[in-house]
Amino acid sequence: MNINIKATNIELTDSIRNHAFKCLEGIDKILGVSTEEIVGQIEVGKTTNHHKSGDIFRAEVNISGGGYTLYSFSETSDLYAAIDMVRDEIIAEARKLRGKEKSLFRRGGQQIKNYFKKFL
Repeated sequence: MNINIKATNIELTDSIRNHAFKCLEGIDKILGVSTEEIVGQIEVGKTTNHHKSGDIFRAEVNISGGGYTLYSFSETSDLYAAIDMVRDEIIAEARKLRGKEKSLFRRGGQQIKNYFKKFL
């Protein structure tokens, strides 16, 4: 999986980078696609520098490749919490898409069975 990380209005430290990489670690296994086909883009940063209630951090993830396009973003007061929330949303969306694909395959198989049962 090719992962690109972009930081806006903050410095991209090694701990932020490692946490973001862990965010997208198992997505290819959930989607069932080879690792080389998937491109993940992560953007982390502060939305404003002068917010009344403190810093607001944003995490945004865009995954494309293998016939899938997944997108999620989150804004919270803690950067690591925003990354974790985005990870949970992306995993839920990937599982949902994977389930729809399997369901479509099974429905097609059932229709073929029903078609051949008419001739027996």
